[in-house]
Amino acid sequence: MMRAATFLWALLATIAGAGLFLLKYQVQAEERHLREVRKDIVGTEQSIHVLKAEWSYLNDPLRLREQAERHLAMHPMRANQMVTVESVPMIGDGLYQPPGLLPMKKDPAVGHKPDAKKPAATTPAPAKKPLPPGRTMTAKLTKPQGTNKSGNGHSTEVANARLRP
Repeated sequence: MMRAATFLWALLATIAGAGLFLLKYQVQAEERHLREVRKDIVGTEQSIHVLKAEWSYLNDPLRLREQAERHLAMHPMRANQMVTVESVPMIGDGLYQPPGLLPMKKDPAVGHKPDAKKPAATTPAPAKKPLPPGRTMTAKLTKPQGTNKSGNGHSTEVANARLRP
């Protein structure tokens, strides 16, 4: 009985020693990793400091003005270069025509209410283009009998589209 107890305690002491040995090396590895991370942090902070200094130099207003005058022929605005919004020509007022567009005619009916006596001019509906061969989809909207103003209850075609293969 005494030999078994001695053997058990010796085995437990060996296991505890091996565990402590492995734990010691794991802690040392983690400390080494922590030193490397801290070293990387210090290096990154120094890089950030240098980049901030470079950024403040590159964005110096006096330097930017000098560079703009030298390379872009840009100068500070003078008072005679400022105008009011009303003096800027607008599209459709006859003073400005965008390039590549036909001359615009001013429509006298624009901005006026149509007379109640005259019926509004109806424009013919554009002709529908035939869909290319392939699968097509048609969506229809059907109103209930009571809400349709014309009272005919017919469905109305609202969309045609070609489906992708």
